Amino acid sequence: MLSKCANPRCSKCFLYLRDGKLFRLEVPVESERGVAGNGKTSFTAPLRHEYFWLCEACSRKLQVVLEPGTGVRMIPLRHFKAAS
Repeated sequence: MLSKCANPRCSKCFLYLRDGKLFRLEVPVESERGVAGNGKTSFTAPLRHEYFWLCEACSRKLQVVLEPGTGVRMIPLRHFKAAS
């Protein structure tokens, strides 16, 4: 359940979808992650959808991304656009 902005530095409460930006990410299920013989995560690892919300102010500056091995992160938009 979404209750506040995904930005840890922001305490804005989630009230309406129109007040910000909603992100849906496919996150690997940790407890059921498949491991190949070489110790790396297999490509058949089950995924679950997780939702993250950034308030209007934060969504103007940040993007929510999933980075393999690191997890969910907030990336400044200027860095996200440069990498695209």
